[in-house]
Amino acid sequence: MVNGLDSYQPSARADAADLFQHWCSLLSQDRARTVTCELVPFPAASPISGALFRCSDRDLIVVEADTPPFHQIAIFGHETYHLYCGGCEEVLPQGRTAAARLLSGNASQQDIVEALEWAARSGEEKTVERSADRFGVLLSARCRRRLAPGHSKATIPLARRIMATLSRVEHAPSH
Repeated sequence: MVNGLDSYQPSARADAADLFQHWCSLLSQDRARTVTCELVPFPAASPISGALFRCSDRDLIVVEADTPPFHQIAIFGHETYHLYCGGCEEVLPQGRTAAARLLSGNASQQDIVEALEWAARSGEEKTVERSADRFGVLLSARCRRRLAPGHSKATIPLARRIMATLSRVEHAPSH
């Protein structure tokens, strides 16, 4: 995915939504199947910050809209990991219905809650989730300099924790 940025040269630094649109285009070509991403504000009590819905006609990646851009990239990377490396294979009818409502642009807050409840119940094996988390964090670390200036790291506690993690990952020796 990072290599896919070589062909993406915006005139200025990009925002996360621009990167997602570019990546979804590349993913769609690679998978010969439409991949889309929606930024959606999640309910405050949601236990998750992203979800992957494998619909009949496309794969839908849903990312928490109200989080810093570098965290959105980590979430997107986490869900993309599942596209290629497993997890989220089982798509129950209620998951497809919830995803369809999100795609239609007419999703109510209750639709979003139902979609996220379905995604949270589809709990994956911890090893798969850790690998997906690591991929998302590494992707975000590699891409954060391409992002347009946004949230102030100093004013967002979660952002400070994520930035500290990204800094450690970015400076870790590679194998």
